Amino acid sequence: MKWLSIVLMSSSLWAQVEIKQLPIVKIYVPQGFDSNDSSQVIVSGYLPDLCYKSPRHTLERSGNRFTLSVEGSYVPDTTEEGCLNMPVPFLEEVTLGELAEGVYKIGVKGNNNKSSDVELVVKRALTKKRDEFIYADVKFIDETDANRKISLVGYHPNDCLELDKIEMITNGTDTLSLLPVLKISSDVCSGKRTPFEYEYEVPVLENMARGVLIHVRVMDGRSVNHLFQNKLTDSVPELAFK
Repeated sequence: MKWLSIVLMSSSLWAQVEIKQLPIVKIYVPQGFDSNDSSQVIVSGYLPDLCYKSPRHTLERSGNRFTLSVEGSYVPDTTEEGCLNMPVPFLEEVTLGELAEGVYKIGVKGNNNKSSDVELVVKRALTKKRDEFIYADVKFIDETDANRKISLVGYHPNDCLELDKIEMITNGTDTLSLLPVLKISSDVCSGKRTPFEYEYEVPVLENMARGVLIHVRVMDGRSVNHLFQNKLTDSVPELAFK
């Protein structure tokens, strides 16, 4: 009887879970993808309160147009206190896959105003190689409030790799794509996993938004993303939960 009560209680709790669509604030479009890359866009949004968890996206394609939405798990708090009314911002990485050269549109599900779609330009690959460069295996981006410097932190899978350069591509408005290009520094590789931390100073660029997405391409073809508060601009702050 005790076990039956536990099973019924567990089933009751699971039955309360709902999947709800989450508010999308902005779609960031990194530049620099070509036809042998796995193209991505980054979605900012927010969980309305702490009853929401686990944001994840769905994606639909029709020709050269993608429509996306972000959903989250919702479990109501039936106690007297209820859910803490605190919006929680998130960044969701949306992989579009390997796309042919061309112009693509990305819109939000439920919004039939196609003029609000964002545009992604994919260029023709200049090489038959899977990747033109080897990128550092960045795990996270560290930022301090003291200045415009950030750190790209991670591990090299081998001790014969070192940083060659960090290339920067901007879309001119709200996204900086960083490409931490590696070079082979020795003919002898021991296979030793080697930590790294590369400092980068975010440049002051005209007409950039206050909220700037730092999009770092990494070794496995994916990305690490961070919303940088561009404090030197006079524009209105772009909070993910406004």
